[in-house]
Amino acid sequence: MTITFITGANNGHSGSQTVTEGTDAIVALATEGPGAGTGRFIDRHGEIAWS
Repeated sequence: MTITFITGANNGHSGSQTVTEGTDAIVALATEGPGAGTGRFIDRHGEIAWS
């Protein structure tokens, strides 16, 4: 999961994502089946390649 800059009252609404967009990756991980694997980086669009 990646850490992103979420817009909100604490930062003057200057973040690049809404709260909903910022939680997409968390919800995806929480609802994956047991065989989904570990040791991955993901964002709201899916898995991110190691670089």
